[in-house]
Amino acid sequence: MRASSGKQPGDPVRAVKAIVEAVASGKLPHHLLLGNDAFEGAMAKVDELRRDFMAGEGVDMTRKMHAVQFEQFG
Repeated sequence: MRASSGKQPGDPVRAVKAIVEAVASGKLPHHLLLGNDAFEGAMAKVDELRRDFMAGEGVDMTRKMHAVQFEQFG
């Protein structure tokens, strides 16, 4: 790990500037993706989550319907 320290890809100066700008903007994003690798990795995760959510859509809708019924009668 020490052998690679300081040799990671990317520009730390630009990263710090992006962080400072985000904080100073007053509209700090929930996730600040710095660099193409971070963005592409996050988008891949979003795609994975979307597939997972869609696979359970029918089950989730049934669960919601039962919850509404319980609230109405309970």
